[in-house]
Amino acid sequence: MADEPIGDKPLHQKLGIKPGMAIAALRFPTIDFLNGAPYDSYIESGKLYDLILVRIDEFPHLRDLHGLKWSLAERGGLWVIYPKGQKHITQQQVMFAGNANAFTDNKVVRFSDTHTGLRFVRRLK
Repeated sequence: MADEPIGDKPLHQKLGIKPGMAIAALRFPTIDFLNGAPYDSYIESGKLYDLILVRIDEFPHLRDLHGLKWSLAERGGLWVIYPKGQKHITQQQVMFAGNANAFTDNKVVRFSDTHTGLRFVRRLK
């Protein structure tokens, strides 16, 4: 998951990582894709994040999205990184879980050879 250019932009730019952002990166074995940006490896109580990235490799972990919405800043983004081309967790299931938790999906990115990223934002009222 090194920060190799995919297409014309490096992955950290496609993910929208910018200096000064409050970032949480959850369940990642490596964080090279953050390009040196500071991050929390867990959700700090009471803190709002501009960007939350969570790796979900198993269908039951999609339930965790519910708790993450309370830690996301109003205009923040939630990236769900999940295995591509797998039957045990599909893009449709990820989209449904996000939508069921008052998120709207608005971007997809090739995260690596094995994983895809789907970005969610809070649904406008």
